[in-house]
Amino acid sequence: MKKQELKQKARADWIRVYEQLGFISKAARRCGITRSTLQRWLKWNGNILLETSGVDTLPLLPPHA
Repeated sequence: MKKQELKQKARADWIRVYEQLGFISKAARRCGITRSTLQRWLKWNGNILLETSGVDTLPLLPPHA
């Protein structure tokens, strides 16, 4: 697996963990990332899901704010 594919999979996994647990703090802790990182990806994911078929198609980076 390429490095970029691994990053995409990891970020998709973060979102799935949050959806399963329902708590940002617990999901971030389980994934080993900060809450702000998870919050940024969840916010961005909400916008992207309207345009794509799912989290497996997420680009590597969210747009810079």
